[in-house]
Amino acid sequence: DIGALTLVAGVRVEQSNVDLEGRVVLEDELTATTTRYSNDYTNVLPSVNARYDFSDRLIGRAAYYAAVVRPAFGEMAPFFFINDDRDEAEIGNPNLDPLEADNFDLSIEFYPTTLSVLSAGIFYKDISNAIFPATFDTADVPLNVDLSGIPTEFLNGIDTDGGEIEEISTFINVESSEIYGIEFNYVQNLGDLNSALDGFLVSGNLTLTESEATLPDGREVPFLKQSDTIWNVAIGYDNGPWDLRVSANYRGDYLDELVDENLDRTTNDRLLIEASAKYRVNDNLQIYLEGKNLTDEPEHYYFGDESRLSQYDEFGTTVVFGARLTY
Repeated sequence: DIGALTLVAGVRVEQSNVDLEGRVVLEDELTATTTRYSNDYTNVLPSVNARYDFSDRLIGRAAYYAAVVRPAFGEMAPFFFINDDRDEAEIGNPNLDPLEADNFDLSIEFYPTTLSVLSAGIFYKDISNAIFPATFDTADVPLNVDLSGIPTEFLNGIDTDGGEIEEISTFINVESSEIYGIEFNYVQNLGDLNSALDGFLVSGNLTLTESEATLPDGREVPFLKQSDTIWNVAIGYDNGPWDLRVSANYRGDYLDELVDENLDRTTNDRLLIEASAKYRVNDNLQIYLEGKNLTDEPEHYYFGDESRLSQYDEFGTTVVFGARLTY
């Protein structure tokens, strides 16, 4: 503590030891060959967090922290699934490096009342080795994708079916990525504005983001599964035995999988409406009713543009009724 300034600094060291076992599986055969892979690495992750109290109601915050995200097991497992009829193979990539990121945040918060806050912030993320699912022609597979587990006859066209594997689906590291943006948040107790509205609460937040990732071939794409626009709005009532909420949650479209320029798989934007009602019968018993996706919003994926449909899902509306007993 230095006057109105509070600093918290530290460092985290993580040692990772990886031992993996996978299988080479041919779709039309019942046998499988075992593959193995081992690796170990160390990450040093410093962080600094600062808070400055301009007044009792106005607070500034700044932070830097390093982060690491290891590949998921399904991404790095040394497996090979070969579909000779379709001339394609799905393979894991045990050579994947973990995602590493330097994160910077700066925000300002204003508290008009005890139950109200208005805040704004900016952020920047410098990312190395982001992991993307990708599909390649066999001749274009990056160097760190090991094809040695695929039997030779499936790579040179002399297998008994007279064909060869032409397409590889796997996971790759993207060397350099950046994400930056701005976010706003507002929570207001309406009872502070008019006593007749006591118990009512409104909230909203908005995040606007720009992102860019450079692929091994130099092509630039948005960061995987990163929407440019996300917002949420909610209104609630919490007074006496009642707790009521209605909310709208929006996320923009995002890149889902790499295929090729103008053919990358994208997920459409989506708006979900949800509502809940809770009633406290006594100090121990509460009953509740929740509804999700009230407008039955579908979700679809497409290649390049919406005229090339890849997948279309309808989830319907989910309604949950229950009781909660505490003692």
